[in-house]
Amino acid sequence: MMHFYPRELLVQIIWAIGNIVGDTPVHRDAALEGGVLPPLLAIIESLLPRYEFDDEENTGLQNLQGLEKPPISRDELALLRHSVWVVSNCFRGTPRPPRDLVACALPVLARTIRGGTNSWSYFPMSADSEGLA
Repeated sequence: MMHFYPRELLVQIIWAIGNIVGDTPVHRDAALEGGVLPPLLAIIESLLPRYEFDDEENTGLQNLQGLEKPPISRDELALLRHSVWVVSNCFRGTPRPPRDLVACALPVLARTIRGGTNSWSYFPMSADSEGLA
């Protein structure tokens, strides 16, 4: 998906998807059933390793290990943050989304939490104590 569109356009596409997914549980479930998560998770997984190494402490470790990755650009960071926001929107709403449709996102979201990416976007998943359906 990332290779077919300019990053600025891709950010806008993902923003629009996030608004649709976050609108109602009906829209969310239709998007989940239509396969919205795998491409978003692929974007997150492709950018997250570069984000995780984009601070001073990790840069030294990266250089020692010979892992030369270019720093994450502003457009890529926007793409990463918006993608995480959209994935978190897939957990919003009542009734909760079917577990089988969102379970694939949990390992990737766990990595983003450890990496410090967009912690504010996880509020929808922790907003109540009901948990997933």
